[in-house]
Amino acid sequence: MAETTNLFAGTAIFNPGFGQTPFGTYDSQGTYNTDVETTALWCAKRLGYPIVDIELQDVHFFACFEEAVTEYGAQIQRYQIRQNLLDATSQPKTNLTTGSTDGLNGLISLTEHYGTEALSGGNTDLKSGYISVTSGSQVYDLQSLWGAVSESGKRLEVRKVFHDRTPASIRHTDQYALGNNSAMAVSEFGLQNRGAGVSFMMLPIYDILLRQQQVEFSDIVRKSQYSFEDVVPVFCKG
Repeated sequence: MAETTNLFAGTAIFNPGFGQTPFGTYDSQGTYNTDVETTALWCAKRLGYPIVDIELQDVHFFACFEEAVTEYGAQIQRYQIRQNLLDATSQPKTNLTTGSTDGLNGLISLTEHYGTEALSGGNTDLKSGYISVTSGSQVYDLQSLWGAVSESGKRLEVRKVFHDRTPASIRHTDQYALGNNSAMAVSEFGLQNRGAGVSFMMLPIYDILLRQQQVEFSDIVRKSQYSFEDVVPVFCKG
């Protein structure tokens, strides 16, 4: 006696509520009822029907279609979560339950923090001020000198200290800036026969850079090097 095999009959008839899908999640949806039948026929033909015998029944196609719809919905939901998570984190609970969001609140909040760090906007006020230094004192507590007085005790964050040396670029161009008597001393550094700053326009850039480095190195060797170190909130001057 030959073994009989249930082959695909060439038709797919879906009857909602008769357990033709494993979970019946979408059986009550009208468009699903028609799409599941056409999808079953499409899949069978993709497998080679009617030339090839398909050892599947329509319920097998229905089960795969239910899984595909569920997976597709999960992919869409994950995408929506990623797209709206930033905005949702900045919304009150009432807006999340009603689906009412402004769309840019989370992005604006994030850019404000970046703007604060980049010193280009943000939500933090930047203020400038100064302290009076005292001869013989090298350590200054900015929190007590400035924060406790001007900021009501709020914690300070020092972003920049305006304590710069005189740039070499304004000191190397004119050997007669200190008078004619300085010309001989300047010549010792290879700057003889140099006039005012405008005469350097035709010289190569490396000539200017080398002489600026020479001025800076001369200051390091010949002068006291005053510097500072910002150890929040303590300012050390040395």
